[in-house]
Amino acid sequence: MIFLKIWLWYLKTMNVNYLKYALEVNKTGSITQAAEHLFMSQPNLSRDIKELEESLSITIFSRTSRGVVPTVEGKEFLANAKKLIEHIEELENKFSKTSSQKTMYSISIPRASYIASAVSFFINDIEDVLGEEFLITVKETNAIQAVSNITENNYDFGVIRYPVMYESYFHTLLYGKGLDYEDLVTLKYLVVVSENSPLAKKTNVSLNELQHYIEIVHGDLTVPYLSLANNIQDLTPSQNSPRKLAIFERGSQFCLLKNVRSSYMWASSLPEEVLKSNKIIQISCPEANDEYRDAIVYPANRVRKKFEEKFLEKLKEHIQDNF
Repeated sequence: MIFLKIWLWYLKTMNVNYLKYALEVNKTGSITQAAEHLFMSQPNLSRDIKELEESLSITIFSRTSRGVVPTVEGKEFLANAKKLIEHIEELENKFSKTSSQKTMYSISIPRASYIASAVSFFINDIEDVLGEEFLITVKETNAIQAVSNITENNYDFGVIRYPVMYESYFHTLLYGKGLDYEDLVTLKYLVVVSENSPLAKKTNVSLNELQHYIEIVHGDLTVPYLSLANNIQDLTPSQNSPRKLAIFERGSQFCLLKNVRSSYMWASSLPEEVLKSNKIIQISCPEANDEYRDAIVYPANRVRKKFEEKFLEKLKEHIQDNF
């Protein structure tokens, strides 16, 4: 009976995520811990579980001082929810294998010019072997979302960037998600400004001087609900800059640098052609000593595909040229 109710609920909502949320809560025995694993806030997860219970007219979990435990009805629900998810995934896999011979690759990367350049050279190299139909998806995003794309959205692999000071957190995260990684490069950030900026004639700049300028930041690069620290930004050394301009599309950053004279941004070493074509320069900031690391991430215990090896070769070539 419960299995039928879950099927009807799924057909009505077409939202399998709520079922996965409930399974994760049951796995951890804690809504707080489950929220962290799911990269959600605890209040939002609690709300979603409550909505799920109300929509099915059952109580899945009992709240105790030690966490949450499934009710008798909840145990039956969880067993059937797991079975339903397996059915859905089986259908999706069967459909994807038989419906099209289109070549499809999905990659998550940080917003880094050397990586974007490597992607373009990589596609040039493999274009002849991709076939008549192909779809290559390249998503620029933060490290947490890149991990989620691989584990939840079937991305083939990703490149993540994270602060070295939080390396143990990310290694634990990757291990817990069943992912392997390979370090690519350790880097520091430089200040990027337009050639017309008042800072352009300086050889280095202090964090105090930057307080008077507008920092261009990528609005989706905050790591949410990180237990070690709240709201770490993985790409911005000066987290406390009082004047910020948040953008969500990398293509606009150089246009803004060029036209907003009092603006600046942080970036790792940029390729010479990017500096020249956009009329921008990089300036050292001796106080910005934090190190960041780029690493390629992929499912553990899986042999890397040939196209991944070619992409990794291009990445390493561009690293040698830029760092």
